[in-house]
Amino acid sequence: FLTQRLVGIIQLGKTNWHVRSTELSYIIAPWARGEGYASEAALVTAQWLFTDQKFERIELRTAADNTASQQVAQKI
Repeated sequence: FLTQRLVGIIQLGKTNWHVRSTELSYIIAPWARGEGYASEAALVTAQWLFTDQKFERIELRTAADNTASQQVAQKI
């Protein structure tokens, strides 16, 4: 908020409302990486999906060599 710059996005894709499953992805601006924004946003989104939307499954995929993204997944 203080910088008035877009930090990143959370995206839901391949959502199946019948079985309540989705794929979650995130992209964080290079200048904002390592500050916990991805973890915080992904966790809040997952909590919303599981509690308010009654989802049963959230998938999060990372590239094999993207250790930063894998750390976000492990953290949440």
